[in-house]
Amino acid sequence: MILRSIYFFFIFMLLVGCFAATNDSCLKINEAQWDNISKGKSYTETFVEDEPEKSEEKSKTDFKMPSADLGAFKYVFYILVAGAILFLVVKILQNINSSPSIDIDKGRVFTLAEVEDKILEIDLEAILNDAIAAGDYRLALRINFLIIVKALSLSGKITWTKEKTNWEYYHEIKDKVLALSFKEIVEPFETIWYGEHELTESQFNRLKPSYDTFKNKLTQ
Repeated sequence: MILRSIYFFFIFMLLVGCFAATNDSCLKINEAQWDNISKGKSYTETFVEDEPEKSEEKSKTDFKMPSADLGAFKYVFYILVAGAILFLVVKILQNINSSPSIDIDKGRVFTLAEVEDKILEIDLEAILNDAIAAGDYRLALRINFLIIVKALSLSGKITWTKEKTNWEYYHEIKDKVLALSFKEIVEPFETIWYGEHELTESQFNRLKPSYDTFKNKLTQ
């Protein structure tokens, strides 16, 4: 949705730039206006021939680089700069919104990024219950997935590091049946979480049994 808004913003700004470029033609003076302004005025210059050497030296010192008239392209440039700034602002806001504060551990506040850094140390079940109680089912799904990853690490099925992808964990699981069950969890999770889709209570409840079944397999 955000990317679509940025796209329409670019289109709008491009149309504005083109309109401004066409309006530049209105600033030009037509022939009749020029005749009226220049009437009775002389624009001729008196030419005095210098000595050859002095003339050559003057031509060297008076030489100037030609200036490029970008015309309508300058508006396109301004639009691209404005669009780039808007894109950076949107990404910063996305990163802020994707790392909400979570109250656990007797009032201590953790961001989601901190929880993801310390999944082996933090009571994820308590965070899961708090997220469900608050009605934040998208966050609850994320925490439930982290519980799965933590359980896999504690059982020795994977070696957890924050830098690894879910599919790297999938390939680490040697039990093919367990790996397939993990894959069935990963696919909808990544679609919802990384696709930034909202999650209702009924949708969360439909996914929850697969998480509970997987946890039970790890404790057997």
